[in-house]
Amino acid sequence: EELGYGRLNTYKAVCKAWSLKEEENTIDNDVSWTDGGTYFNSVSVTDNTTLTISSEIQFGPNAKLIIEPGSTVIIDGGKLTNIQCCDLESTSWPGIEVWGNRNASQYTPGAQGKLIINGGTIENAVTAVELLKPNDNTKTGGIIDANDAIFRNNARSIHAMDYRNFSPNPPYPEMDYYGTFTDCSFILDKYYFGDVTFYKHVDLDRVKGIKFYGCIFSLEHGATNVSEWNAGIAAYNAGFHVLPTCTTQVVPCPIIDSCIFSGFNWSIGVWGPAQLTDPPILIRNAHFDDFSTGVYINEHDYPVILENFFEGGYDDPYHGNCDFADGVGIDIHQSIGFAVENNKFLKNSEATQGNYAGIRVRNCPSMHDIIYKNELDGLSIGNYAEGTNRSVPLDDGTGVEYQ
Repeated sequence: EELGYGRLNTYKAVCKAWSLKEEENTIDNDVSWTDGGTYFNSVSVTDNTTLTISSEIQFGPNAKLIIEPGSTVIIDGGKLTNIQCCDLESTSWPGIEVWGNRNASQYTPGAQGKLIINGGTIENAVTAVELLKPNDNTKTGGIIDANDAIFRNNARSIHAMDYRNFSPNPPYPEMDYYGTFTDCSFILDKYYFGDVTFYKHVDLDRVKGIKFYGCIFSLEHGATNVSEWNAGIAAYNAGFHVLPTCTTQVVPCPIIDSCIFSGFNWSIGVWGPAQLTDPPILIRNAHFDDFSTGVYINEHDYPVILENFFEGGYDDPYHGNCDFADGVGIDIHQSIGFAVENNKFLKNSEATQGNYAGIRVRNCPSMHDIIYKNELDGLSIGNYAEGTNRSVPLDDGTGVEYQ
């Protein structure tokens, strides 16, 4: 026992000594990490090289993994997590930074850093993946392609901002952001450290076209240090797609794998202000439950919300963020051109007593928007139109219509 105790103290002393070193690690040739490792200082992948990770890698509280423009990191079944020594077991690490070039196309070879995840895990980070260099708006536009990835107990999982992609060929038309998540899980549970406040899994700001296929977004009520104003996806003048995947090769697809959102104040929140060309938003065949607001749209025009299932209201007591109901499926404010069709709304069977609503439109200056063929069952309010939901001047031929 004494020998074991001595070894433990020696191990911690060595860990502490390494944690005080300031030099960074640079990878400038192709390499694979297959045997695990511990890094107290940041690791930079540079010079157009590729790092492949298929083991567990632990990072200290000041150690980032930086992917510089032209370089690639592939997480192939590996795990990136916080360090497990020096009394730092409950301390988050910064996460991954994927640097880009704001003025270059994501389809120009060598212009952007790239992160590929195939069945890998990133956990216990402040921001699991920054698709930019923080505090440098010239290095936005980092690329990500994630498949079967797990983002667990991060204060924020994905952050993308201030980049518009375009074709590298004349006439250089604008294109969607090169960012795709397929069958990924975004999880915050009772094991979250809570050393940084959780606000949202995905944070999108002035980007267009990032896609989520068949992903799971969850927030457990027992998690600590979670803001009341939490969200699964939060978008600020940004566009994205939430879509299902097909589980068979049959066409048309008989079985789909929907995106699932559970446990949030806002499952999806979108904030404007509205512009002449708002980035498109498409939310289709998703399942929302255990929420205060399923989809919230404020000053963002032309959102498309089709064929989703909403089971509104929290599983535990919560007052929500609405002034007229304890839970609402779709809440649209000061927006036009929306398509809300073929959605189904129910009250959560586990929700507390209160008022629960299906669809609200509030002060939407609509020329002629149709809320069409939605099913609303067992709610306090099915459809709620508040304020002036028509264009100005107030012509009888304009406004929101229900069919």
